[in-house]
Amino acid sequence: MRQEKQVWVVAVNTDLTEGRGMQKIIHVCDMRATALRLGKKKDVQGSDARVSQANAICEGGVWLAPATIVRPSSEDTYNQEIIDRDLAKKIRRTEAIERAEKAGLSADDIEALR
Repeated sequence: MRQEKQVWVVAVNTDLTEGRGMQKIIHVCDMRATALRLGKKKDVQGSDARVSQANAICEGGVWLAPATIVRPSSEDTYNQEIIDRDLAKKIRRTEAIERAEKAGLSADDIEALR
């Protein structure tokens, strides 16, 4: 059964000096009073953070609420390419070992190839 409930979201600007950044959610609260307390003096130049109402849903026993998806930096993109390459290499290696075993190579022969 899917449950829903009202939550309160505290959002601040990523640029706390001039407010030229984007809004980022820092807290999701059950009560507005909690959100107001946590948002006190947290936004641009010490102003109070924006508090807004949202809905959360419960899926598989876990509450899901609005959140900001962080876009990757160029360094993140580069590092992800390395991770993807390494994973593909591991998968190819595992598949090659499986094919070698099916072809009748012994464990010693396979170890010698590594």
